[in-house]
Amino acid sequence: MSLSITKTYLANSEEWDEIWQQCNYSTYFHSREWAEIWNTYTQGEFRPNPQMIVFSDQKRALIPLSYKLGNPKFIKKYSSSPDGTFGGWISADELTIDHAILLVKFLDKNFWGKLSWRVNPYNELASKAVALSCVSEQEEDTTHAINLDVGFETIYKTWKKGGSSMARKVRKAIKEGVSVTTASTLDQWWEYYQVYQD
Repeated sequence: MSLSITKTYLANSEEWDEIWQQCNYSTYFHSREWAEIWNTYTQGEFRPNPQMIVFSDQKRALIPLSYKLGNPKFIKKYSSSPDGTFGGWISADELTIDHAILLVKFLDKNFWGKLSWRVNPYNELASKAVALSCVSEQEEDTTHAINLDVGFETIYKTWKKGGSSMARKVRKAIKEGVSVTTASTLDQWWEYYQVYQD
């Protein structure tokens, strides 16, 4: 039996949260909270529209889409993650390249031309599936991610040294009184979020 998509539906909040927490390549940009923050920030201009995809082998994937209305009845644009952050599907199940290709083809057929999707660098199947799927239209873009495994101090020291533009920006920020620490509690993340409310 060949693999297929058997069902799609609008995911509920509990499903979204559960899959986001269990997926080993999800980021904050895949969370319901991130989509809801942008819904609030844009005063409803961007609205969460999470799509649940169910495969014939009963595995599931969630695509945390949001959409922007062009007018009250016309969807102008879909975003895999608001504000140009990387997105794409998440899953608590172990997906294969066949699942990934089906997901890319689903996006291509149903949303391409209206979809902004920056591929998640932590989802190894996504880039492979895009390359293998011959999607309708692609635009090259770059996603930057910092490997935090080396620790904050190592990253900080690396960026502080040298003549790169990043090092100059770090030194200027320090001179201006900016300090950076690693958030480790929900309260600290909430404080970070509040900065964007001003």
